[in-house]
Amino acid sequence: LDDGAFTPYGYAYDIGRGTMNAIRKYKRDHKPHEAGSTTENNNGNGSLMRIMPAVLYCIDRGLFADTSIDIIHRVGGLTHGHIRAQIACGLYYFMAAAIVSNNGPLPERLQKGLGTGFTFYEAHLADREELAHYDRLRDLEHFAGLGVDSIRSTGYVVDALEVCMVERMSWLISAAVTAVAMVSRSRISPRRTTSGASRSAERSASE
Repeated sequence: LDDGAFTPYGYAYDIGRGTMNAIRKYKRDHKPHEAGSTTENNNGNGSLMRIMPAVLYCIDRGLFADTSIDIIHRVGGLTHGHIRAQIACGLYYFMAAAIVSNNGPLPERLQKGLGTGFTFYEAHLADREELAHYDRLRDLEHFAGLGVDSIRSTGYVVDALEVCMVERMSWLISAAVTAVAMVSRSRISPRRTTSGASRSAERSASE
């Protein structure tokens, strides 16, 4: 961030406000798990964009849902500590887990993952109103019928998660999760991977 290391052009750019604020707070206080703001205006998509490694870590190790969500909320909370942003990361986890552990068409697996995620949060959330921000994703068939024009492509975390559900985009989630699942299994049995016997595997807030 300061000297441009590991950047393509020698300098850092396009850093969201929530992420930058968290970095500055961490540099000042050196308390990583208190760096991410928990205010409602810190619901950009920064944590959602970076959560996939944590999601795959939990899936690869077969962790229980409550343990996985605790890890994912902590990782997402490094920059975005509001529960709404954390729910987005959690639902992302449930969808990815469903892709890996179920067979069938991708929309069906995504729906199954979302169903599991909504059930989990309904049982564990103190503030159910936060979960309601994602109600359009409860029924993906109905959501698909809304049309692309109804999808808001902004930096708001709810919009960002909805964009992932647009049919021509959702295959990206499946491809990433499937690839990592295959690599994970190859550490146990390379033949299972090479032979193909693998499991079916951005409103107004700133980023």
